[in-house]
Amino acid sequence: MKANSARVVVVGNEKGGTGKTTVAMHLAIGLLGRGMTVGVVDLDSRQQSLTRYLTNRRLWCGDHAISLPTPLHRLVLPSSDNSREVAEEEDRQALDDAVAAWNGQCEIVLLDCPAGDGSLSRAAHRLADVLVTPLNDSFLDLDPLLQFRPGSFQVLALGAYFEMLWEIRNQRHLAGESPFDWIVLRNRLSGLADQNKKNLSYVLSRIGPILRFRLAEGLGERIIFRQLFQQGLTLFDSSEPSTAILPTQSHLAARDELQALMDCLGEDNDMVMATDAAAGDGHM
Repeated sequence: MKANSARVVVVGNEKGGTGKTTVAMHLAIGLLGRGMTVGVVDLDSRQQSLTRYLTNRRLWCGDHAISLPTPLHRLVLPSSDNSREVAEEEDRQALDDAVAAWNGQCEIVLLDCPAGDGSLSRAAHRLADVLVTPLNDSFLDLDPLLQFRPGSFQVLALGAYFEMLWEIRNQRHLAGESPFDWIVLRNRLSGLADQNKKNLSYVLSRIGPILRFRLAEGLGERIIFRQLFQQGLTLFDSSEPSTAILPTQSHLAARDELQALMDCLGEDNDMVMATDAAAGDGHM
């Protein structure tokens, strides 16, 4: 159970390469810019992408003698115990301790999950008040949620990631805990109105109420996101002259999309809670 008064925002998806760390970093800096106290936890001990992003930010600030808002940070390493049961319990405890350590210090604790279905990722989803799932705009990336008959929109089976989320929802329900508010964020959207984009829009708008997620407006495909990591910067840093981030129309549009996502985090989830309560034992 969450031992912290902060709101826990989890950026998670079993599928790799969906932009989780980029989204997590921009959320952290954007929320700091709104005057909130933020802590971030990197759960990907192998890649450590969020940890590297923040290291780049500190080094860049030192090299340029400036100060930029930076969240509190922790890297949680997985248990090395050979017993799966013991390792899972140690992972849960390590994450609980990391989150609880910021009790009273942070209004938002943001957890950046690795790809896959590890025990740390499961523990993070178990703690979530809000789950943000970046989803690249393709049926390949939708497959971990729902699997469709080839050439149609007929659902064949639930995907592995959604089955994991459903299991966690049931665990929370049985423990008398509130359900998490699930936001699916379409990522790397094409600027063209192609058939794939139309098909994804059609499917996501219809499965959202069934799977119980809210659909965020999405982030467009922009090269700038790939360039900012090396400097440890985000689009919210463009107001600092020394960052040399030119405020092009594309950048301004991307910032507006990120602002919309942060607005989405603050929306009331009473509808989600009522839907889950009406589901009883959580079975479809």
